[in-house]
Amino acid sequence: MGFLTANVIKFTFMATVIYYFLRGKINVQFLKILRLLEISLKIFIVVPLGIYLLHFWKNGGLTMFSTYY
Repeated sequence: MGFLTANVIKFTFMATVIYYFLRGKINVQFLKILRLLEISLKIFIVVPLGIYLLHFWKNGGLTMFSTYY
């Protein structure tokens, strides 16, 4: 669920960037700020999610997902 949410956020984010970029309203500095925002978003979403999944996986809580890892 969290992975899906992260992908939806990223897709919306990228769509917004592309939309404004096509309209010519984004300068390089703004793109750098957005890039930093995206990286921080990834860190805040992916790291806790990864720790959470790893914790469950080590305790055998993700037995039905174990074939994917």
